[in-house]
Amino acid sequence: MIAFVSVNFGKSLMKKLSLFFSTFLALLLFFQPSSFAGRNITITDTEKVNPDVFLDTLSLSRPDQDYVVADYQPPGDFWIEYSQFCSVMSLTWLHKTQGREAGFKFNDYTDNQKFQQTNVVIDNYTPDSQVNYAVRNLPGVQLDKDSVIDGLLPNTPNSFPVGSKIWLGADLHVLGIYILDKDRFLFYDSEVNRVETLLRSRAREELFPYNVFVVDAR
Repeated sequence: MIAFVSVNFGKSLMKKLSLFFSTFLALLLFFQPSSFAGRNITITDTEKVNPDVFLDTLSLSRPDQDYVVADYQPPGDFWIEYSQFCSVMSLTWLHKTQGREAGFKFNDYTDNQKFQQTNVVIDNYTPDSQVNYAVRNLPGVQLDKDSVIDGLLPNTPNSFPVGSKIWLGADLHVLGIYILDKDRFLFYDSEVNRVETLLRSRAREELFPYNVFVVDAR
């Protein structure tokens, strides 16, 4: 049984309490904390297209680690930059059914999706795990660069059909390619939310910096 006691706090104290709870509520809305198994995730009010995930190394000794999604490193000496969202954002862009030319930004996710994608990024930290995640979720197959160039070039025996999707990466970044028609493809860069329309005949030059490719199974 709960007993409620009425107390007259006075106007001054009531104002302070009102200010305290207003500030507390604002902080909750701003930071949006959430907890997954073995981790605590906080998402700040980001403005960057592709913000960072930071890990508090002091929390590594605990069963649950602390992560913050932010534009800049949080205060303190023990935070490290853990990862970014280019791998999952490229997949999300590739799965769009319309508006691909507009690109995709982290803030285009809903609040729940932000936490889900942060969890995916944390779970798939290594390059190999990111590739495996792309293979499962594009879904597709991993191909070597020469095979992808041959498929992207127009009028070859192995040309990829219109609508084909390519998840591709270099050592520190992931992008997306969508084949628009027999002559052109869209090239999405999540770091700056840039979508370029390029000629398939330039496949060799455009793919030169990249070394990992997952192509949807068609």
